[in-house]
Amino acid sequence: MKKIYSIVSIISLSLFSLSASAQSTLPTCTGNVTVFYVDGSIIPGTCGVFMTGAPAGATVRVFDAADNDITVPGTPPINNSGGGLAQSVCGTQAAYVILTSGGVSCQVPVNQDIVTPIKLASFSAFLKNSSVTLNWTSDQEFNSSVYSIERSNDGKNFSAIGTVKAAGISYSPLKYSFDDNSFSGTAYYRLKMIDIDGTFEYSKVVYVNGGSGANGTLSVFPNPFRSDVQLKGINASDVNKANIRIFSAAGKEVNFKVSGANSISIDPSVPQGIYMLRVKGQTYKLVKE
Repeated sequence: MKKIYSIVSIISLSLFSLSASAQSTLPTCTGNVTVFYVDGSIIPGTCGVFMTGAPAGATVRVFDAADNDITVPGTPPINNSGGGLAQSVCGTQAAYVILTSGGVSCQVPVNQDIVTPIKLASFSAFLKNSSVTLNWTSDQEFNSSVYSIERSNDGKNFSAIGTVKAAGISYSPLKYSFDDNSFSGTAYYRLKMIDIDGTFEYSKVVYVNGGSGANGTLSVFPNPFRSDVQLKGINASDVNKANIRIFSAAGKEVNFKVSGANSISIDPSVPQGIYMLRVKGQTYKLVKE
């Protein structure tokens, strides 16, 4: 959830790879494991590697570039969700880790050039009678404290309406929800994701129109878009496939799904370019970036 100012290696894992490593005689792991280098600034005094996607029960050893084992004694094996924090000696840069499972070992190098934030997997809002339910999923969390739910009437000035406690550390997707029982008419929502050190990030903004303000003038955001598009000027009850169609510049119809009260998710496989959104007889130009 927070931006981790550390070094990350996104590489693949399989304990049966036969590719050779330049740093040792062990094969390089192939498959789906993510390894973050933790340099002591995130949790003061704690250094090592934070990983996800590794085999459950695998043991982990951390090495520097000179092949010295810098693992802190007592580091537990990978948990059942495929994640864990393997502590290493602070002040010495971790270069690679060795994973061992079922008597077979392979290594994972640490890429020293990539900095990656931990992001939400999804965030959506659904209208239920006179209230709004917000749903979100985090892919993984490190050092998270709380989610502050913020609401706005104009999409510019937000204020907090509630909080949900975050997991702190999670190696697998987690689902959260929050009900806004004081919703009236229209509203914009966002999440303020706060870490235990007080730093924070904001989620994307989602929009809900429960009837008030549905003046027939269509507008969308964000535009350019990547996948999700929020529809303004239309009642949430009208956001459905009977009223909405999307076409490419060549006139080919494009698939989409309703992903929220006033949100649609456009087929992520479509290429960048210009698309035409038709809603109840109105046409709007969209640009995919």
